[in-house]
Amino acid sequence: MKEFSLGKKASLVVRNKANDLDPRLYRRITLSRNQVVTGNKVNTNKWFSNEAYREKGKSEIADFYEKISGESDLVPVEFLYKGSERAAAVCRIVVVGPRGGGYGSGFLVSGGYIMTNNHVLQSPELAASSYAEFHFEAKRDAVKVSFRPEKLFITDAELDFTIVACDLDELSDITPIPLSEEPAVVAQKERVSIIQHPRGRHKEVALQENRVKHVYDTVVWYNTDTEPGSSGSPTFNQQWDLVALHHAGWYEDQKTGEATNEGVLIPAIIRRLKQMAFSSSPFRVHAKKLLGEMESTGSVLGFFDVHGLVRYEESSLEVEIPTYQGDRRFADICFWNVEHFNNTVTDARVEAVARVVAELSMDVFGLVEVEHGALDRLKSALTRRGLTYDHVLLDARGSQDLAVLFDDETTKVKVRADINERYRELLSQRTARGNTAFPSGREPFFVECTVDEGDNAVTFLMVVVHLKAFGDVESRARRTLASNILAAIISDLRERENIPIVLGGDLNQTLRDDSVLNALLNAPDLFTLTLDDDANDAISYVGARNKSLIDHIIVSKDVQLGDISGDDAGIVRLDRSVKDFVSDVSDHVPLVCRLIYKKADGAKVDGALDDKHLSDHASAALNNDYQTAMLTATLVRTTGLPYYDEQADVQAVREYYRGIRANEPAKALFLKLSDLLERTHHTTPNYNSVRNRHLYPVVDLHPDGKLRSIYRGDTSVGYDPEVFIEHDYGVEREIERKFELWRNSESFSLESEADVLDRLEAAAPYNCEHVVCQSWFGKVEPMRGDMHHLFACESGCNSSRGNKPYIDFEDYNPDGLEAIRLACGKGEGNRFEPEAGKGPVARATLYYLLRYPESIGAYSQEDLKMLLDWHERYKVGLYELHRNQCIHRVQGNRNPLIDKPEIARRIAFELGLR
Repeated sequence: MKEFSLGKKASLVVRNKANDLDPRLYRRITLSRNQVVTGNKVNTNKWFSNEAYREKGKSEIADFYEKISGESDLVPVEFLYKGSERAAAVCRIVVVGPRGGGYGSGFLVSGGYIMTNNHVLQSPELAASSYAEFHFEAKRDAVKVSFRPEKLFITDAELDFTIVACDLDELSDITPIPLSEEPAVVAQKERVSIIQHPRGRHKEVALQENRVKHVYDTVVWYNTDTEPGSSGSPTFNQQWDLVALHHAGWYEDQKTGEATNEGVLIPAIIRRLKQMAFSSSPFRVHAKKLLGEMESTGSVLGFFDVHGLVRYEESSLEVEIPTYQGDRRFADICFWNVEHFNNTVTDARVEAVARVVAELSMDVFGLVEVEHGALDRLKSALTRRGLTYDHVLLDARGSQDLAVLFDDETTKVKVRADINERYRELLSQRTARGNTAFPSGREPFFVECTVDEGDNAVTFLMVVVHLKAFGDVESRARRTLASNILAAIISDLRERENIPIVLGGDLNQTLRDDSVLNALLNAPDLFTLTLDDDANDAISYVGARNKSLIDHIIVSKDVQLGDISGDDAGIVRLDRSVKDFVSDVSDHVPLVCRLIYKKADGAKVDGALDDKHLSDHASAALNNDYQTAMLTATLVRTTGLPYYDEQADVQAVREYYRGIRANEPAKALFLKLSDLLERTHHTTPNYNSVRNRHLYPVVDLHPDGKLRSIYRGDTSVGYDPEVFIEHDYGVEREIERKFELWRNSESFSLESEADVLDRLEAAAPYNCEHVVCQSWFGKVEPMRGDMHHLFACESGCNSSRGNKPYIDFEDYNPDGLEAIRLACGKGEGNRFEPEAGKGPVARATLYYLLRYPESIGAYSQEDLKMLLDWHERYKVGLYELHRNQCIHRVQGNRNPLIDKPEIARRIAFELGLR
């Protein structure tokens, strides 16, 4: 029997799949850990600013359980009781498969599932033939437990974990080990313990001299005693909290016996589960089920902590995101109506709001409906969490004040009361009925903010507003007047002061009726970030009735915005991800945006939106939702935007290939271009979302606004993009229906969603053609969703091509109708020649060889000659120039064969062959 064991080559650090934590975040984690473990009073400011003080605090964590001086191992006797409870949940995994058997370790977790390594149980089929043994200990009778992968099976090779359902009938006496996303569970120098079945032996525990060597973002390194068969063991801190899933170990020095062990951090695994739950992963349904049985307990990272991590970004609305976490590359700004957060608020609600603030990790919050006393208590609650927030306040009459809450470590603020005084006459205007625009003294709150994180800084004027509520005629009149006043003040401010403006808050008004906020919406120097969100039925007010988007962010056009899931703002739907959010926290969710720091050399910052984003926002903010895709298609056709902006593209090409010389040696040119394409491929939307978000409504359109099947020679046949979107959405609905049926049936099997999609797409009249066939690269991302080789196609043409490489048949004449099959081309044996589209598909294939060298084996040196011949015979046209420009805006990279067709013969494409 094999005992599963992985060595140093499997280390996520060695494979560049783990990174050092952001120093600021790690300081927060260790501060929280110190307070949890020791209960000591810590000077927060000193902790963040004084390294010696911080190192002393880390040592206090490590030494807390050593009650006498020296290296004593004395711990409270309760340590043994808790350890015994944890040990009962650890089992031996007996793997029985077609290639033989083996032993590993595993443990029972929240919900009654068993966790182990992916390299122990890689598939549902292997789990179904294998089993677990609990109480496999000396002088005890083991309990054999079968796995039930048909109920739940989730696996991930990168983080090396598998979670599988099991028969629970015999396990009623065992307490599952809780899964927690709390990152503050272990720090450097602390001791850890591992309960395991080394080499398949009876259960053993490593307790002595097991020190944490380093904490990364996804793994932890420690030195302890493990052997083959320990794979899948739980790693605990000295409070018996689950820290990591052990998966690898190696000797640093065989002579001295110095060893390193690596465990995958449980918070990293939970983050990956949440990625799966909010993506097109084949384990999406099971991940949601598992997460639904867990309590969210993190206090440092975001509730779902997926923004910027999800490889398959997909949500019901592109503008709504399940969570958000600040990023040091940006000035992160939030507007939030906390709703009745007044001086009489309960301690429980203060803690709930503190948790939201802590986990959003913003630089600046514009808050509505707050009071000074509540904010003081909030500040204290945040200080206990290791955060350094402070606030300034506009004291209105009553309990609905406006405030700016800011991270004192990154942000400096200056209340601009002078602005209110300067425009006193404007602010005092009244409606025809004699009411002021801003009720109860709730004038706009003007605060000048400077966010400075090291060498990066940005200054802006934050304007927090809370307009009159209700839908009666007079309330609408007051909001209309407020809009006029704000537009006038901002117009004058922009002439007087050269400062970007960010206005937001609860405007109590949807934007579909622009007559109310018309002055702000149409101000020539302002841009409303939430305008497209409103059109897409997004929601910020999440109360029991009349859910709607009434909170907004409006910015001056000199504000440089960062990207949030392909949009310029995000509506953080915490009501979807936080238990009892509406009842315990607020009936409004936060709105967030990112401001880009100005680089001294003027270079573009990673994550910045395209320069053209503000002008064509309505057509660029695409998403996978059917109604929005349809709306996008309509907008693109009716807004009069240029099909191809030649002047802008000439400049873009010049900038993109800066440093690439056409007279480079062939191999050097290939390598430089390949590196450029990979390095600039910064956004990788997955295939399931890219079709309706980008390809059909915009990217693949021909100059007449129609889609055409890439292989069809009859150019008179064109389709409105809505036709493709309608059929594509029907495929998605059918997938959901089939998965729902399977989930509820006895015969439910974990068929790959990608396979289901392929089967259903083939049955539809229209689908998407991969010029480089998916089967050649295993249907993996980012290749599968790379738009440079995706084209609209009729399914009959797609099927005719199948998985055949291209060829130029000597006897095939596309003009001879007798040779044409389905007006698409000729397929014979294992080869296919398209009737049309030879130039675009040749350039797409050559791009693929540059972008993903040695990833496919379908073509030879002779095929390269054919593709280059097609490239030269069928010249680049307006259609491809448009495609390339659009894809560049979305993905970040370009196709050099379109931009510089003359260099094709100078590139050593043979380096891309496998």
